[in-house]
Amino acid sequence: MPVDPLSISALCVTLIGATGRVSVLLDGFVRDVRDARTELDAVARELLSLRTVLSLVSDDCSVETTSMFPETLCQQIEGIVRNCGDVMDQMEKALKKHDGGRVQRAMWWGVTGKEDMRKLRGSLIAHNSALGIALDLMALTLSTAIKADTTEIRNDAAQIKNDTTDIKHDTAQILAEIARLQAQLPREKANALNQGSGDYSGSDTMLERYLNDMTSYAETVGVGTAEEDSVAAEGPSVAAEGPSVGAGSASIEVEADYTMAETLEGLEFCGIPHGSLWHQRSKEGLNNTLF
Repeated sequence: MPVDPLSISALCVTLIGATGRVSVLLDGFVRDVRDARTELDAVARELLSLRTVLSLVSDDCSVETTSMFPETLCQQIEGIVRNCGDVMDQMEKALKKHDGGRVQRAMWWGVTGKEDMRKLRGSLIAHNSALGIALDLMALTLSTAIKADTTEIRNDAAQIKNDTTDIKHDTAQILAEIARLQAQLPREKANALNQGSGDYSGSDTMLERYLNDMTSYAETVGVGTAEEDSVAAEGPSVAAEGPSVGAGSASIEVEADYTMAETLEGLEFCGIPHGSLWHQRSKEGLNNTLF
């Protein structure tokens, strides 16, 4: 079933609300268990960072440019957002479950709570990083689409090559970040297994799959820009032949649709005001050429 970018925006808004609820629960827990302040402050900072990323993803998915996002990318982003929601839900349930007073909270924190929150925070960091990568891919997709549109209306090969180089550089950075995050997840899994807990979140397993998919998508974008770069390197194509000059003749053929009025109007459009020195000189030059 196709994923509507607007539905991703709605999911992000819902998840932003969840971060607010968890932040309130964290504040209450720290008041009762002061030993948890350092660890839970780190969780609170990660939640704040997540809110920012979610807001940006929501904004990008609710504008007119959403039609430029391919279905594959939308599915990956939706999956990451939903998985992140699962992590938030686990965190919220854990804090609410041990809301029976200072003694109960302190006991839970000392026995398993601290380690549970450490794992959830690690998963939250991974999903936050994945959403940041998805945000970069969205920007890269828009840049590629805009470059393709502008290439159709101009023949500046040097500028096209510069644009392509920037996109290829961004793609390389995104692929490097995905690789870094992919390398981090197996370490988290190994740590969980070594500690005998076997508690490696299913959402993290899904995240690995989405990262693989994003790698494939980013590589596809990179290949596309490389092909366009080779075309641009061949030089601009000649869109139309220039005015012909007859052998031994002083007459110059001028296209009928290239009139003085249109040219002067173009000067004003480019910011050269009517009556200015440049405007007058251009008019005199056209008089000499046309007449």
